[in-house]
Amino acid sequence: MDAKEQLAFANIIKRTIMGHSQGCFICGEPALATGSHVYPAWVIAPCIGERNKEESYKIDVNNGKVDTFFGSSNKKNNENALITDIKEHHHTLDHIFCYTCEHELGKIEGEVKKHLLCDGKENNTAGIYVLKTLDSETNYKEFLKIDSDIFLVFWFSIAFRGYIRHLINSGYSQHIMNSGEANLLRNVLFEYLYSNKIHKSRKSAEAFHFFVLAHAEASMNSNNFIAGLDVNGHNEFYLCNFILEFYTKSYPFDSSKIPYSKIVNQIDSSAKMVIISDKSWIERIYQIRKNAAHFILNASQRISEITKEDPQKMQAEYKKELDSLESENGIDLNHFELAEQRIIEKYIPKHKH
Repeated sequence: MDAKEQLAFANIIKRTIMGHSQGCFICGEPALATGSHVYPAWVIAPCIGERNKEESYKIDVNNGKVDTFFGSSNKKNNENALITDIKEHHHTLDHIFCYTCEHELGKIEGEVKKHLLCDGKENNTAGIYVLKTLDSETNYKEFLKIDSDIFLVFWFSIAFRGYIRHLINSGYSQHIMNSGEANLLRNVLFEYLYSNKIHKSRKSAEAFHFFVLAHAEASMNSNNFIAGLDVNGHNEFYLCNFILEFYTKSYPFDSSKIPYSKIVNQIDSSAKMVIISDKSWIERIYQIRKNAAHFILNASQRISEITKEDPQKMQAEYKKELDSLESENGIDLNHFELAEQRIIEKYIPKHKH
């Protein structure tokens, strides 16, 4: 490990333990880039919209809290006087990368985009992928014209940025992977960004396996969401029309429990993506969204603590307000925050929270 790599590794440890370093998470140089997307903009655009027209919701199930963000050109901005302060973009972070690493990541994202967003026979005239069948319920795409290393590095960067986001959002107190594994990812990213190859970091790359899943009925208007989750040791990233299942050496995947285990991506494998049927996709998304009842309970408890009113009374009023908003305007995650605000202001006029 040369001096620059040692600096970068030390930087990760500093950020993890002390949380005050301003060095790039990849190379250790000053992290001057701002507005870095945690996940590539084109990946999450189907969920939040184009730049400056975003509509984004940060959901904290444990505390029953939804924080809304609307881009400056979104017509919902300041609707119902809900958004009165400048808020941070939910999917960007400042000072996590230097300008060079940010630029190089962008080049990788642009290259992968050309392959992943090629869909349908009419758009596959260049033979970008071949559609194959694993079994009666599972199809997958094998990409023919993308370098397997750049495909690997792209998804490694997703997992790494998810790690950074979780680390920062938790105040450096929680991890979705241990710092040693995060550094292995960083080793691969650092070498590839500055040499366009995986050579010295090959052993680091061997520690990871992943599956990329795509919705068979995906469109730019799909009603999906963005989330990074720790699921029984491995990480799952829900990225609108894609799901990344990411496994580390500490938590390898069990092939007996994964029907598409043969479509794994790893160092030296071809680039592959599982196609999930609409039914299977909905079932999977439902498993995440089934926390709604838990969310409402926790939200009502927090409202009760603010208003000093009975928790059951606040829960009933919260549900009633949500139903009223849905009846008037249809389903909208914006209603969670708006309903909370209305109830609190009913009991504590001009309350600021």
